Amino acid sequence: MSNYTVSSHWLFSNINNNNIIVLDASIKPVTGMANNIDAIIPKAKRFDLKNVFSDKESKYDHMLPKPNMFINELQKLGINEDSVVVVYDNQGVYSSPRAWFMIKDIGHKEVYVLDGGLPKWIENGFSTCTEYTNVAVTGNISVKDKPRFFCDANYLQEHYNDNGCNVIDARSEGRFLGLEPEPREGLKSGHIPGSVSLSFNKVIKDGAFLDNRELKAMFSGLADINQELIFSCGSGITSCIPAMAALIAGYNNIKVYDGSWSEWGDTQNNYPVTLN
Repeated sequence: MSNYTVSSHWLFSNINNNNIIVLDASIKPVTGMANNIDAIIPKAKRFDLKNVFSDKESKYDHMLPKPNMFINELQKLGINEDSVVVVYDNQGVYSSPRAWFMIKDIGHKEVYVLDGGLPKWIENGFSTCTEYTNVAVTGNISVKDKPRFFCDANYLQEHYNDNGCNVIDARSEGRFLGLEPEPREGLKSGHIPGSVSLSFNKVIKDGAFLDNRELKAMFSGLADINQELIFSCGSGITSCIPAMAALIAGYNNIKVYDGSWSEWGDTQNNYPVTLN
């Protein structure tokens, strides 16, 4: 158990504690990985990033929901102020960090990603089920802190050229360089000027985060420990993977650009884009 993740063995040993809330934040990958595992970890409830925990009024995928709606939906999952929340997904580590950042951003104290996710749980021989747990009692979770982990396009436009800021793009290097097509229609090719490429799959191995030593070595070559790091991807999901990896490596000034390339690279917008 760390400040950010728990192992399958830890969850198995603690899953019957009354204050443990297990959330399945699985979402179908747009490109690349695709473990089509339908099994569910016992006691899990569905954290539906696509249809519930996103702003359905936005033209862009996976944008943050309105604050009141977000809290209301978390309460419907039975999450209390003292709940220990463990989030997982069926790819290993893919969409679960997005849920972690969302819940942590309102100031909830104990939120963790299940390192290795559902595949590691199954690999370790732990049982699964076929239905989500029904919520018997509405929770009392509330907002504790001012949001700090997400930023919008205006914030990014003001800061991406700052010396104290480093923008990290979690898409594939091919998409970053404009050599591969974007999986969504209506998007330009390229990247945010001054940003650096760190594909999300470079900070994980076999569906789990690299160890602390490897992550520190990786990020030390990209940014100073005191810099603000802003992470972007295609639609705000996979950017959360290297963003969490940076936290594990000891970088504390972290933001995720919510709109990511779906917004910045939109052909109807005029944000600066480069192929260099």
